[in-house]
Amino acid sequence: MYEIKNTSRTLYLKKNILSIKMEENDYVSSFISRIKEVKDKLADIGQTVANDDLVTITMNDMMDDY
Repeated sequence: MYEIKNTSRTLYLKKNILSIKMEENDYVSSFISRIKEVKDKLADIGQTVANDDLVTITMNDMMDDY
């Protein structure tokens, strides 16, 4: 039962980190903080996010102005 909950939590957090978008009035720091928050939650359950994946997620989801 614990493994099922952990798998569900992992999938939820991975979907979450991929869906974070920078909003029009966002500061870059708050946008990156939201990504870091989910990354840390994944780390808490033993899932790591590679640095190159974090860069890709960040660059893909920043507004074009940056």
